Amino acid sequence: MPDNKVGGETKLEERPQSALRRRLNYYFNWPVVIDPFGKPYYRWQIIISTAVLYNVFCVPSRMAFEQLREPHLDVMWLALDYTSDGLYIFDIIWHLFIGIPRKGIPAADLRVSRKQYYHGISFKFDVFSILPTDILYWQWGIRMAALRINRLARFHRVQELFARTHVHSNHGVYFRFLEVLLYSIIFVHFNGCLYYGLNIYNGLGYDEWTFPNYATGNVTDHEGNAISAEEGNFFNLYLR
Repeated sequence: MPDNKVGGETKLEERPQSALRRRLNYYFNWPVVIDPFGKPYYRWQIIISTAVLYNVFCVPSRMAFEQLREPHLDVMWLALDYTSDGLYIFDIIWHLFIGIPRKGIPAADLRVSRKQYYHGISFKFDVFSILPTDILYWQWGIRMAALRINRLARFHRVQELFARTHVHSNHGVYFRFLEVLLYSIIFVHFNGCLYYGLNIYNGLGYDEWTFPNYATGNVTDHEGNAISAEEGNFFNLYLR
């Protein structure tokens, strides 16, 4: 290997790193103090927001729709649930290494940052959202999705992701529109799950307020034709 002499000392030339090694260093050689305005933090916000949105959409759906509580879906739901729980726990650990900016510069002393995180409202929501309420599965069964309702308390991470996206993007107005659209979809989703759950509780076709039970085969369409039980099951599952 050729060498160079600098100031009387021999300096060995470094071997060029491969493209794969440089990419791995780019993604994983992060500093101990994480910059809250850096790309690694922003990428993590995307990952944890995906886990939060999974719980936001799936927990109410499983509470309302009996079709999502079938026994053959148990393994899939458990795998997804505990994957999101693992991300929730890692998110708390991740924030222990965030350098809270002071005068625009991330603080190098993590004790100050951690003290500020511990006393902030976000830490309380983070801890509440990961409380092991699943232990009550032993009492009510693994299909009681209502026991995971506290996972929705981590929603402030989604709001933080949109706030940082406005900073990183040159098209902030489009992301504000997507944010409002997402909130609207979540509101409609919650409302639909609540309404369908109340219909199931009272009984489909119980009165004029509830949906008719199409699956009985005694309901007709607008042309007076009877709706079969197979068609009714499709309506009950997809059109409510």
